[in-house]
Amino acid sequence: MRSLLLVAALVGVSREALAKPEAPGIVCDALPEAALCMGRVPDCLLCHVSTAPVSWNPYGMAVQAGLPREASFAQELPEVLRAIADADADGDTVSNLEELTKGTLPGDMTSVPTQADGQVSGSNPDYEIGKHDVAYAYKRVSVLYCGHSPSYEEMRPFRDAAVSVEAKQSLLHERLEACLESEYWRREGLMRLADDRIRPITNLGSDSQVVIAVPLETLNGRPQLHSSMGDYNYDYRLWVHALTGNRDARDLLLAQYYVQENPDGSWTTTEDIIPNTRDDVTASGQLLEKPYRAGMLSTMWFITRNTMFAELPRTTAAAAYRAYLGADIAKMQGLLPVAGEPDDIDNKGVANERCAVCHSTLDPLAYAFANYNGFEFNQDLAVVADLFVTGSFRDFGRFGMYNPDRPATKMPGWSPTEQQPYLFGQKVSGLRELAQVASESDEFARNLATIFFSHALTREPDAEDLPELNLLWRSLPSDVFSANKLIHRLVDTHAFGAP
Repeated sequence: MRSLLLVAALVGVSREALAKPEAPGIVCDALPEAALCMGRVPDCLLCHVSTAPVSWNPYGMAVQAGLPREASFAQELPEVLRAIADADADGDTVSNLEELTKGTLPGDMTSVPTQADGQVSGSNPDYEIGKHDVAYAYKRVSVLYCGHSPSYEEMRPFRDAAVSVEAKQSLLHERLEACLESEYWRREGLMRLADDRIRPITNLGSDSQVVIAVPLETLNGRPQLHSSMGDYNYDYRLWVHALTGNRDARDLLLAQYYVQENPDGSWTTTEDIIPNTRDDVTASGQLLEKPYRAGMLSTMWFITRNTMFAELPRTTAAAAYRAYLGADIAKMQGLLPVAGEPDDIDNKGVANERCAVCHSTLDPLAYAFANYNGFEFNQDLAVVADLFVTGSFRDFGRFGMYNPDRPATKMPGWSPTEQQPYLFGQKVSGLRELAQVASESDEFARNLATIFFSHALTREPDAEDLPELNLLWRSLPSDVFSANKLIHRLVDTHAFGAP
């Protein structure tokens, strides 16, 4: 239903080609039971074929036709949505209301709820087709979380008719727990789930082999600088640490500690700053003071890689929104505009009508990251002078560090009272509070569940999966956001265990 309202909102009050970025919020306030409003805000495809130029699908046209020319958009939109609820805008024989409730698109005739009746034709000698089969679920568990197909001996109890279903289920979860503590899951499988959020670039990481020669002779010879922006291994370790051992996954956003690797290969946490110990790189360790840390959102690698030389860190904010709250602003997802925004504080032209649709949400998010250095160097002349004496770059980089003077330096029109960060329409004091609000949101819980669901099934959840997916993410608070417990619940779903 959120998706319904979102698209409708984008249609406009009149027949002018206008987008309404406030639509997602209106949609979900009016129809919170809509499947596309559960743990997220819908995007524009509900009503639109395109937003640049603006064009509508059949459902959007139906919404547009019902909106009075001279009326308040916010007041009239919910009435129009209810008025066309029983109609079938796209002609697929399913009403608009039913499609919204089940999570399909009422303006796309190829998007139709699955009419599952539980009856599956055909048979299979090994598995219960169309039902949750413990043997099938275990085989999938072994591949996904232990990294190998199960042996004949491992499968035997699951195929033994003399073993009760309850005993098989208990054994399944016992072996799953062992897999979740395995070296494969911790050092390979789970790390690969982080790739899209960390996006390692070898030539810019701590293991960079790209060398820049400084053309000055020093006491130590000619210094060489490795082109590193940060050590993304800290990001991977925090990801794994927060998502294993029944720890609270909200540490992905809230951790004020770092995870170090010891010489013997073990991992430990520390709340201390980790200094750069290498003379040949400008960015190593973790230099951010504890009060300004926000888990994965504030690591040196995440901040530096995304912010780079930008005055306002829009890319950094968009990456955080996409990776941890499941909304891609570039696809017009998660739009919850802030009144008076965008202010175009860095004169990039984002107040243009076409740009403002997204930037009225994005820029207030970016304000929370504005105090964190991107690709910036130490301006202390003593440090620079020391570089040419010692040949050491240890203190030359200021990457990812907190600098309250940065916004005003980069953007002369910056005002800490005017440029207020917002998330989900709520004003926050800075990145720490933004992370707190995000970690407590349905969007974070749903995104976390979707990550593991999509990994297990090698596809995105569809409308038929929504009931089970919703149960999964809604269980997270009672499980204290344990990823292990989430996976245990996942393997018991029909989607996971039915051949």
